[in-house]
Amino acid sequence: MFREGILAGQTACVTGAGTGIGRVTALELARWGADLVLAARKAERLEAVAGEVRALGRRALVVPTDVSDHAQVKAMVGAALGYKVVIVVDPKTPPPLRRMLLAYGARLVDVPASRADEFGSL
Repeated sequence: MFREGILAGQTACVTGAGTGIGRVTALELARWGADLVLAARKAERLEAVAGEVRALGRRALVVPTDVSDHAQVKAMVGAALGYKVVIVVDPKTPPPLRRMLLAYGARLVDVPASRADEFGSL
């Protein structure tokens, strides 16, 4: 679908990155050249994904976040902004987080679970 390196120099923030479509999306974005800000509730799962991202030669920042908690979302956005986030992916990203990221100039891209097989099997 995309060529490797197409996202070089960009950073993607993936919520729900610890498992499932979020993990697959994060790893595919890393293959496309993006560095990652990984957000989800379980730090240990995020650390595992971060290791996989780093093994692909990309940087990964782990930010444990419960997207239903406004303070945690605000902290995640603050951490992510230090990396000039240009892409945020996860169809479940709540409207308050979307608005906050848009206000900071992030570009939002949804990856519906129904299209997960386009990213390959990991």
